[in-house]
Amino acid sequence: TDKKVAGLFYELSLEEKSHADLIDYELRTIKKNRSLFKDVEFDLESLIQFLAKIEAHIISEEPVSLDGALKFGIELEDNVLEYYYRTLIAESNPELGELIKKLGSAEKDHSDKLKYLAQHRGFLA
Repeated sequence: TDKKVAGLFYELSLEEKSHADLIDYELRTIKKNRSLFKDVEFDLESLIQFLAKIEAHIISEEPVSLDGALKFGIELEDNVLEYYYRTLIAESNPELGELIKKLGSAEKDHSDKLKYLAQHRGFLA
């Protein structure tokens, strides 16, 4: 196996787990303190489609190449819906928005790392 690639994906998986825990915390905070958050508009259908695409990759038994894994990882990290979701929370409650900004900068870092690896492996021009 390629230790550099495995190390990067392992590092990203740990950080993503941390991000998921943070989002769970945010959702619990919103549910417990609903009055502190104003209503916002959201395109739920796009989110459902995005999640279905991720689920399809998870349950697929087809082997994934390094090229495919990098491209899908970059697509996920660059996805507009994730940015949109963070923006909605920040719009709904500006104090929580500051926490969300930190999460957004970590996602950009993930995307940059994946793009760097992809470029050095000849997968991206």
